Order: sequence, then C-alpha cells, then structure tokens
Amino acid sequence: SVTITAGAGTIDLSTGGMGPSDERLKKDIQPIKGSLEKVMAMEPVKFEWRDGYDEFHKSTGSDIGFVAQQIEKVEPLLVGEREEYLTLDYAKFSPILVGAIQELKAEIERLKKKVGEE
Repeated sequence: SVTITAGAGTIDLSTGGMGPSDERLKKDIQPIKGSLEKVMAMEPVKFEWRDGYDEFHKSTGSDIGFVAQQIEKVEPLLVGEREEYLTLDYAKFSPILVGAIQELKAEIERLKKKVGEE
C-alpha cells in the first residue's frame, strides 16, 4: 500500500486513488450549509507561475486556478500546507459545488412556482 499526503489531500494508491467514504468511517455527519455563498466568494484567477520553485511545482507559464490564501477565508477545510506553502485539495471542492447546484435548483423551482402562481 502506498499513501501520498500532499497538503490538504491524501491519495491511497492501493485503492486506485479513490478515498474512503463509507458512512461507517464517519461520525457527526451534517449537510454543508451555504454552498452557493461559498462558491460566490471564491475568486477564480489567471496567473503566471514563478520560476525557481521546482521542489513545490513543475508548472510553468500561464495557468488558472485559485489562491489558497483567499480560499482559506471562504472554506479552511479546502486548504492544507506543504512545508511553508499553502495547498488546495481540489477534490474537496466537489461537495461544495454540488451543494451550490442544489441550492440553485431549489431557487429555480421556487421562482418557477412563483411565476406560475401569478
């Protein structure tokens, strides 16, 4: 079994990169509240990678993504740390995005009902 932990995320290669999610492994399960608000507070950015940090990233040139310091203000559970640099666990964005879609769907249904009543 090979497990890699980098910042906020852990990958277990023995499971093909899939993470454990069985209910029996969890406690105090609660729905995420305010997902749409969190998504709206996230600032997607375009940026250039700085050279000279090969031990932390192999990327070069233009890229898109998020700034960990900004995301940490919105949802600290998405942020980890590798040595002195902040990291993001992009897989953990999924539950927030799904929650935001569900909130939008509920709002659309509410508005449809309201328009249908007029």
